[in-house]
Amino acid sequence: MSTRRDFLKLVAAASATGAWHELHALRPAHVVRATGVQLYTLRTLLDKEFDRTLAALAAMGYREVEFAGYYGRTPQQIASVLAANGLSAPSAHIDSWGQPDRFQVSLDAAGVIGHRWLVLPWIPPERRGGAAMWRGVADTLLKAVEPARERGARVAYHNHEFEFAPVEGSTPLEILMQSVGDKVDFELDCYWVTFAKRDPIAFLRQHPGRVRLLHLKDAKAGPKQDMTSVGDGTIDWKTLLKVADDVGVKHRFVEHDNPTDPLASVKASITYLSKLNG
Repeated sequence: MSTRRDFLKLVAAASATGAWHELHALRPAHVVRATGVQLYTLRTLLDKEFDRTLAALAAMGYREVEFAGYYGRTPQQIASVLAANGLSAPSAHIDSWGQPDRFQVSLDAAGVIGHRWLVLPWIPPERRGGAAMWRGVADTLLKAVEPARERGARVAYHNHEFEFAPVEGSTPLEILMQSVGDKVDFELDCYWVTFAKRDPIAFLRQHPGRVRLLHLKDAKAGPKQDMTSVGDGTIDWKTLLKVADDVGVKHRFVEHDNPTDPLASVKASITYLSKLNG
């Protein structure tokens, strides 16, 4: 489709008439196994056109989504629209860490929607500190492990670039991984690893079994390493995805933090990944 508006009009028409054959033409020839989208990418659309945006993702060939907020919907409403579009949501970024009552609400929602991982997505700059602070983050994660396990879920941590900065002879990510052992999983953001001048492929090989979730977004060449859609940058995705399978990654989510056109970005990513898969 030439514009986001045209695409969403087609989704709406297909939803009303059942004419899903029109949308099937938009699917890639080879759909990547269980390809997902981190919905933060599409937050500007979801806030206004929640159901239609999820339908658009399903029409592109996506099968999974990862939430970062529910846009005023109840867990039951979320589960209903996912089922209507053949989508699942194996994980979610939540903000209730260290707050037992709110964390229980997150667990309740996870049970209804079907999340199997709850992810700590971000440590704001004002909270970042030395090694003791990062061990405190690890303690917060560990305290959530048993309540999550009782509900059939696991706890995970998502990185940015600052977890690779030197801290008292180590790095925040090393401190976290050593402190939590195998009780907590990790969601590796391939762009931010690359931005930190590290190799995400090497990281996966060095930590088999520790990374269960993956964020797929690319980095352009040059000193700024601008974020871009998958396949439009410098990351060796063919090798990375093979290694990810080998070391136990369970779910992959396309993401772009600030795309100019969110639908065009996620469409470009799945088109590239589908060709790579084929």
